[in-house]
Amino acid sequence: GSGEGAGAAAGAPAKIDKRVTDERLYSIAKEMQQERPVINASGNVDTDNLRWFAQEMLEAARTATHWETSWVQLCVPEEHRNAVAHELVRVLFDLLVRAPEARSEPITDALAYLSKGSRVKLSVLERAIKEHFAGTLRRSPSAWSVLSGLLLSWFPRPKGHGWGWSRIGWSWLEWWKLCNRVLDLLPPAVAFDTLRIALIQMQDREGGTPLRQQELWTEERLAKLRTKLGRLHLRSQSDKPVPATAAVEQETLQAKLPGLDI
Repeated sequence: GSGEGAGAAAGAPAKIDKRVTDERLYSIAKEMQQERPVINASGNVDTDNLRWFAQEMLEAARTATHWETSWVQLCVPEEHRNAVAHELVRVLFDLLVRAPEARSEPITDALAYLSKGSRVKLSVLERAIKEHFAGTLRRSPSAWSVLSGLLLSWFPRPKGHGWGWSRIGWSWLEWWKLCNRVLDLLPPAVAFDTLRIALIQMQDREGGTPLRQQELWTEERLAKLRTKLGRLHLRSQSDKPVPATAAVEQETLQAKLPGLDI
């Protein structure tokens, strides 16, 4: 847009004015505390106030700290935290449907920041995906890109690596289990693309290094990955249950995975 300034037009990254951002985040927190409580007088989640918060934050927040701090400043009583977190995820899915192109990236970031910062428990986020994401996909077929981004952001990486998740006890196996639980909530063709794009982005984040040359992707893990992708592909081709022994030829599978070396 014309308001982006010469810096943005010249290809320079848009500058974040820290003072303006901090003031805006402060005013959002103040309004939520004084005028828009997320728990109403009856003890229920106030969805309208939560939606206002989510919309304002999608405009103002730029970092994990912004989202984590603003979540804490909602001052949600402990007994309501999971209910508020679940409703916030549902609201974010709803906002995604209304403007998928503009909101896909900031909503992916928000969910990644809140889950990795333990503000929204993974179990709560999974339940929200299970209960609400099918409806999101019906209304916005490209919404699965948010889940691709989450699978990427949850991938175990060392601290300071620049992407992924460094957490005590978080391993490739834990990530793979979570991956499977999320993918199994999606139609097979959508699950296939969700995983495929996450893996392509993983190669991009590692400077284009093929997956098979990356440290965490041992041959045993690549075999599990090929099996999963193969079964998703077979299930996407047929309405009938896929036999447990069914497999896809490696060449056939690789042809469905341009840009990926597994």
